[in-house]
Order: sequence, then C-alpha cells, then structure tokens
Amino acid sequence: MLLFEEAINELDDLADRDPRKFPYGFYLVDDCKQETSGSGGFTWHTTEKDMIDSLKRILIGLLSEDEDINLEQAGSSLSEIFKPDINNLVSEARHKMLTDYLFDIGSPVRCDFLGSFKDICIGESEWVRDVRHDFRWAVLDDAENIPDEEIGNPIMNHEVDDFIEYISTYGL
Repeated sequence: MLLFEEAINELDDLADRDPRKFPYGFYLVDDCKQETSGSGGFTWHTTEKDMIDSLKRILIGLLSEDEDINLEQAGSSLSEIFKPDINNLVSEARHKMLTDYLFDIGSPVRCDFLGSFKDICIGESEWVRDVRHDFRWAVLDDAENIPDEEIGNPIMNHEVDDFIEYISTYGL
C-alpha cells in the first residue's frame, strides 16, 4: 500500500510520460488545493489495466492522509468498482461509480477524467471540450475570433505537440 508521499511521487513520475506512447490516462484533482497551485494533473499508462491498477494504488495512497477513511474498505470498494468482467475496465458507468464513491466517503480527491488520449483529443464530453477550449485560449492569439461552439472542437494534427505540452501542466 502506498503512503501519501509515495502516491504524490508516483503521480509526478506518471505525469511526465508522452500520451502518444502511454495512451491511457486519468486526471485527479485535490479539492483542498483548488486555491493553490498543484491541485490536479494527468497521468499516462500503457494499458487500461495498468491505468486502473495505478489509479487504485494512488487513490489509496492519497486517501491514507485522511484518518476517517478505512483504507481496507476503500481498497475493497475500488476493486469492486473496477472488477474485471467482459466489459471494458474503463467506461462512463465505472467513472460515475468512482466519482460517486469518492463523493460519498467525503474524499477531497476527484477523478475528472478516465480514458484515453484519443478521448481527450476528439471526445465529446463537456470536460474534454473544456480542456480543449482552455488550450486554445492559452495558445492562440486569435481565440476570441473562434465561435464558442467551435473552440472546443477536436484537436487537429498540427496542434498535438502543443496540446501535449499544455496538458502536461494542466491543473498545476
């Protein structure tokens, strides 16, 4: 079981990976740090299974700082949420179960994204569209000239390198 500091170190190591080579990722946010820097960040993994194993391990490490949370029970709950079956390990339903679980136990940690780099680049969820919107406002000189309904459009091939650089510090 990871302790809090070990979980933070693992998050830092995983954040430095190139999502083109490690295409599965998650984005964690610590609501207690929203007003300061370092409140959130992406991590990147080779497979869905590696991503889920890492997510469970890191969440337990982050939750270890809260004395009110039973870590053994948390581990069991996370294993149940991501119990392997014939469906994908990653789905909107599982992400919602994780979100609900973290809320129910009063965790300050949230998982805002769980999926692939491709999902971030071309997905249609409000969250990924907002990330792309924020990216374009940060890097384009003429972002104000792009209609709101288009600024969150999928990432174009010529934008990928800049987008990867942008999300490497997103939330930090």
